[in-house]
Amino acid sequence: MMDGINLRSLKENIEKMSAHHQVEVLRILHNRPKVPLNENQNGTFVNLSQLDKATIQALQEYTEYVKDQTATLAVIEARKQQIQQKYFPKDNKDINIIHTEECHASANK
Repeated sequence: MMDGINLRSLKENIEKMSAHHQVEVLRILHNRPKVPLNENQNGTFVNLSQLDKATIQALQEYTEYVKDQTATLAVIEARKQQIQQKYFPKDNKDINIIHTEECHASANK
């Protein structure tokens, strides 16, 4: 089994995930044999200390995947913001309208 510190870290990582990712964790657990899931009105609970190494490994891999995915998306979003600020400033729309009106006015002369 795993030591308490790693299990606590795994538990905290899962609790911090969005509901969508928590459902995926539940799906991983549900597809494993002999994983006791306890459900009540507050949600589904599992005693991580009762899980075998393979199941804990699968959960750790998934939490790492989510962590990496979140970091990658944050980098992409930051880059997107940089590009928008550089090439599409907020005042750009007004400038284009004025420029377009000037072009139409000079063409009509």
